[in-house]
Amino acid sequence: MDKYIVEPQTKAIQNYGLEILSVFHNICEANELKYILDFGTLLGAVRHQGFIPWDDDIDVAMPRKDFEKFKVIADEQLPKSLFLQTHQTDPNYYNCIAKIRIPNSQYTEKAMQYFDIIHGPWLDIFVYDNKYDEKDKEAEKQRLYNKQRQFYPLLMQALVSDPSKHHTFIQKILKNNLRSIIIKSQQKPERGFLMRYLDVKYNRLNRLIKKAPKKNQSGEMITYTFPIPSESAEKGLRLNIDHFNHRKLQNFEEKQFYIPTDYHQILVDRYGKYQELPPFEERKSNHHWKDR
Repeated sequence: MDKYIVEPQTKAIQNYGLEILSVFHNICEANELKYILDFGTLLGAVRHQGFIPWDDDIDVAMPRKDFEKFKVIADEQLPKSLFLQTHQTDPNYYNCIAKIRIPNSQYTEKAMQYFDIIHGPWLDIFVYDNKYDEKDKEAEKQRLYNKQRQFYPLLMQALVSDPSKHHTFIQKILKNNLRSIIIKSQQKPERGFLMRYLDVKYNRLNRLIKKAPKKNQSGEMITYTFPIPSESAEKGLRLNIDHFNHRKLQNFEEKQFYIPTDYHQILVDRYGKYQELPPFEERKSNHHWKDR
């Protein structure tokens, strides 16, 4: 494979992520909770036996029932240096992806810097729910889900500072006004209209997600974490209960963590020819970090 020089900041954030993953793995082992590496971390484990060199976060997957158990024990078993972040533990955090963060690091993601939340490098927990056996029910659920889920990503996209883009004077004014609204809306004792609006949307979405069936015939599971624009895009967000039941330990940065035994089809669905490296200009993180 082509050699790639890992930037010092990226390496530091990767080390934080590996620290979180090690703690998470040990807690899951001690409490018989199932998880597997997911998305870019799964790809890195298979292709690089560690991080994708330009990646800077950790992705894991858990079935809903295991995640609910993890939430209960996390308060006691996570070390004080780590923080399980959900909307319940951090009220201004509206992402559907639960995170475990190192809050006292020097790094903040630029897209989130205007939110009054716990910041720092993280591990993403993608929670998988059973799909409906009836296709019409699942399609309706996903349609409603997408409608609920659209606003927050748009808000994040509007706040991302991408140095490659040249904003017009009007765009800069609009972005600065949006930042001011967000900052003021979070102030206590009364949360502003934007936070109240997000509260309503998040609570509706959470109730919708929890309506997923407890069992299904096919064993198909899906993470209702991103908007699902099409059936082909949905393939990248699906797993099967067998992926959690049939696991193996895989080398990852001189440690070992769980991946599904049948990882090949997952990676094909998500990345196509996953053993091939992307063009050099595409080898960059999706996150933009700043020092505090």
